[in-house]
Amino acid sequence: MQTRIEIIASEFCSSVRDGTHDSPKEVLSGGKPLVTTKHLKSGKIDFDNTYNISEEDFDKINKRSKVDKWDVLISMIGTVGEVYLVDEEPDYAIKNLGLFKIGDEIDSKWLYFYLKSKIGQNQIRFLLQGSTQQYISLKSLRSFPLFVPNDDKEKEKIINFLSALESKIKLNQKMNETLEEIARTLFKSWFIDFDPVRAKAEGRPTGLSKEISDLFPTSFEESEFGAIPQGWEVKRLDAVADFQNGYAFSSREYVLPNEDSKEVFRMGYIERGGGFKEDNTPVFVPTSSRGNQEKYVLRNNDLTISMTDMKNNMQILGCCALIEQDERFLLNQRAGRIRVKESAHISQYYLYIFMNFPKNIDLLRSRSSSGVQVNLSTSTIKETNIILPSKNLSQYFEETITPFYQKIFLNNLESKNLKEFRDTLLPKLISGELKITDAENLVKEAGI
Repeated sequence: MQTRIEIIASEFCSSVRDGTHDSPKEVLSGGKPLVTTKHLKSGKIDFDNTYNISEEDFDKINKRSKVDKWDVLISMIGTVGEVYLVDEEPDYAIKNLGLFKIGDEIDSKWLYFYLKSKIGQNQIRFLLQGSTQQYISLKSLRSFPLFVPNDDKEKEKIINFLSALESKIKLNQKMNETLEEIARTLFKSWFIDFDPVRAKAEGRPTGLSKEISDLFPTSFEESEFGAIPQGWEVKRLDAVADFQNGYAFSSREYVLPNEDSKEVFRMGYIERGGGFKEDNTPVFVPTSSRGNQEKYVLRNNDLTISMTDMKNNMQILGCCALIEQDERFLLNQRAGRIRVKESAHISQYYLYIFMNFPKNIDLLRSRSSSGVQVNLSTSTIKETNIILPSKNLSQYFEETITPFYQKIFLNNLESKNLKEFRDTLLPKLISGELKITDAENLVKEAGI
């Protein structure tokens, strides 16, 4: 056991504060972003859903709670305990967020990893207040107990080790975003904008090889989708894919993960704008408790679609995720499964990109139910119109982008393993139970 000293946050940090409690008005032009609790998600800030406030309000907030590089932010209300490391020069104000001001990279990262660990998260849960909406008080944050190595060199080695794991995860994420963007850009050019067809119709070069260019027609025809390339078709989703609603699993059925359990696929696995992401709070149900589970089992390359969302939020309604692991999940209610029929000549990747294209998501959302919670009906999804290119072009597109998604899958799998490894080692390193040299050896043995 490595030696640790106990210290409270107000002594470890230069100061512990919180963001504004006011509700400054949104400005439609100019201004600075206002970051609140709901914008902290999985170690990131969701700037796409922030709004800007006036320079005057920005300066007023920052007189009290200015954010600087190497500060640490923590959500204080609602979903309490989301943590963010400020590792770049910030240009935003905060509301309902705890602010640990540190100023030192190593100490900042130690606090960040400490708060993310099971030790830190358990301490946060112990300090929660409120029955209707839970929160953690500023007083509790200031008196928050920390365990810190009394050896600065050991602390730095631990931080460097954990940072290397984190960097690899972030690198995988950036690589996946790039690969996804390449696939979507190609799809948009060929199947949304019809660039090669337009070029041929106008007598211009397509910029493609003759072999590929010959796969595209030279003119357009009218359809219910508007003008589409000659010979292509428009069909309903249910003509090319089977649809299945999820099952309403009860929280009373949840169990700890074991050999006789399966993970429940909930909407927390669907990324805003489409895509798969790991849920930080997975739940499991026993596989032996229900005889009709088979039709809810998700297979490799299944698509899942979010069928519900909050009206004022609408971040994932109509968005699809691609399942990469066979029989890992059981499908939960208000999520649907889309499985391409064997008779269809389009691939799961084509349908995945098509369904997640912004204008198609917007069209689905325009047909959702009204109210505080909005829903997509099964019939609405099944009636979605799909543009179908020729069989030969479909096959070529699949051959082109399949390596991209295979690499995305491998990166996701590696990141999942890295996260699990990190989360296993983190509390042991934080507490001093595990030496840094032993942790490094474990990484080498695991081949990570």
